[in-house]
Amino acid sequence: MSDAERFAPGSLAALVFCLAEPFLGAQGTLVDETPHFALTALGRMGAVTAGLRNEIAVAWKMNDDGSRVIVGFHGGRVMLWDTSSSPPVLLRNLLLRNRTATWKGTRYQHWVNALGPEVSAVGFAGKVAFAVNHSGAFRTFDEATGNDGVTWDVPTAVTAASLGNGGATVALGTPMGGIMTYALGDSGPTLLKTIRPEDSKEHPIGVLVIHDADDSLYSCMQDYVPSHDVANGGEIENGGPTLWTLSTGVRRYRFGRPRGTVELLRGGPGSEAILAAGGCRQFAQVDLATGTVSDYAGEALGMFTSVMNRDAPGGGCLVSGVGGHIAIHRLPPASGIFSRFTLRAFRENLIGPAAAGGAFKFAMIGLNGGVFVYGVQPRSGAPIVKPMKVKLGRHFDTTLTVTRKLIGHSNPVVEVRTSDDGAYVATRDSNGVILLWTRAADGKFSAQVMPVRGTTSYGDEPAILDFWGRTLHVLGGDAKLYLFSLPHDDQDDGNTVVPLLDGKPTRLITFRRVASSVGIVSAPSGKLYKIELPSGNLSSEIAGPEQRALNGPFGELVGDPACGRLVAIPLRKHSRGKKFVVLDTKSFSLLGEFGGFTTTTRLAVCGDKAFLSDRDSIRVVSHLFSDPTVTAREPGIESPALVALSDDVVLGFSKIGFLRLAKDVGSKRIRTTPIFWSAGSVRSCCRANSAPYVFFGTSTGKVIELTVTR
Repeated sequence: MSDAERFAPGSLAALVFCLAEPFLGAQGTLVDETPHFALTALGRMGAVTAGLRNEIAVAWKMNDDGSRVIVGFHGGRVMLWDTSSSPPVLLRNLLLRNRTATWKGTRYQHWVNALGPEVSAVGFAGKVAFAVNHSGAFRTFDEATGNDGVTWDVPTAVTAASLGNGGATVALGTPMGGIMTYALGDSGPTLLKTIRPEDSKEHPIGVLVIHDADDSLYSCMQDYVPSHDVANGGEIENGGPTLWTLSTGVRRYRFGRPRGTVELLRGGPGSEAILAAGGCRQFAQVDLATGTVSDYAGEALGMFTSVMNRDAPGGGCLVSGVGGHIAIHRLPPASGIFSRFTLRAFRENLIGPAAAGGAFKFAMIGLNGGVFVYGVQPRSGAPIVKPMKVKLGRHFDTTLTVTRKLIGHSNPVVEVRTSDDGAYVATRDSNGVILLWTRAADGKFSAQVMPVRGTTSYGDEPAILDFWGRTLHVLGGDAKLYLFSLPHDDQDDGNTVVPLLDGKPTRLITFRRVASSVGIVSAPSGKLYKIELPSGNLSSEIAGPEQRALNGPFGELVGDPACGRLVAIPLRKHSRGKKFVVLDTKSFSLLGEFGGFTTTTRLAVCGDKAFLSDRDSIRVVSHLFSDPTVTAREPGIESPALVALSDDVVLGFSKIGFLRLAKDVGSKRIRTTPIFWSAGSVRSCCRANSAPYVFFGTSTGKVIELTVTR
């Protein structure tokens, strides 16, 4: 498929997607697993290999239509590429002059001695490309041909720069906190404004961005500390995140936060933007029309130390990364992490942020050895289903085959549920997006984003999805129970049930339907109730013979309601020493309890037996519905996901995703066999009761279908 086919004009890609629809993120962008090409200091193209670690890329930019990329390196090299052809064509390759001797004995001497030849900024404006290094060697080029434009020795050292007005104006920042604008006319550069004077006590300017559409210049010093600002009783004047009018040099807004080297990320032509502080991993929304900064709305995960994406078109995401890992953050920031992935090559060598190209075609990631340009393909329509046929062999009279990979989530899949016949699969990710996968008669799947958010105040753990025949139940984040008839019509928002306790709306933790008009629910108080449908009334508090409250709160109800028995599992963060409770779903009474284990990871039920995984072992609990007793234990095994295939065989997953079968062979013994195939860290799993399918969700957002033959 050509780039023209993959990246249609106006498509939202390059790590950017539109949030007009609140659930579109589940069908957002798909980042290729390997780069289309690599732009390196030696000009080599093609696959990424370890041999490309020759220079460090420190600055890079893509033009508005994605046809040009300019890259600056630590040693002063600048490379301009034509990326509209395949492979890309190198238009210009030069070294910026190191002007270290110019600054000997001046206030810039120590700065330039340390960083002199290193490129401090590159970029585009109109049809002009530019590059400048820390010692002040400045060059412009014709974007189309790479021919020389302006060659200029700047009268200061330069730490940041931005080009505007079609290449006619440049803003420069200095190591002493100065900001100047110059006109790049035919007679040579001319000083226009000294917007911020230099001061030997000041930090270097770290960010400058000209935005022609509203005649603005944004600036921020490196490592800005709000408490040092004049507005907060300090000594720094206009050094933090500040917006200026470019033509007059007059300050519009002094934002005053957050802390760090703060980027301004514009999401499009409107006034909303993002202030992103990479070093502190914080980002907040700002209204450029009023200068109002919201409370901190998001934070990058601890493993990521930069959150940058300059002038991201479409306003869809922020990108952060370090150590070979990339995270994509949905906008507005309150939406949280959209997706994350790990680079397959140059792991642990990511040295800079990812930057989206203006043509929505590529993501650029700087590493040792160059800048790698990743192709980004928009997901339109249904998420992707990839047929597979990976035979995992036969073990314990059980044949396992990986048959499908369902790709639709961009966050870890924390819950998977399937109908008894495997015709429908509901999946929920850690961001609350719920997908319904429907199997057609030919075995192919389609998927729909459900119009309800599956977020809980108890994190990812509680089970909030349930099938009863051809009805999908979802316990929404708004404390309502949604019922969807299957097959699902995209226009159907579901029937809503409001849980009522003593006539007042109440929040629930988990739900399981056990009859045509009755279910069992867990409340935050730790009590279990019968819920009547569709009224939502909670009645008949379920208690044991002593009429005492149960020892919840409970996060999941496991078992087959058809057999009239369920096991209530305590939330894991509350499970230390807690008991599992066995329920009779016909009389709504307590049959027994077992447990008291130190920790519990997962429990799977089949018939009158349960398999239980805790931190250091797997156990078999027999006589589950009469006299629950641990009859076997195998130490040294922990499975974060567990599913029973029969009354004596259970399938588990290691923390890194490898499969393991365990069989209860009697005489207090459990035999296990590892299966060395992994889809990554597994977060959830389930089995179809009357069909040979097991589904498991991974931390990478994929759902794997496993066909089991016994």
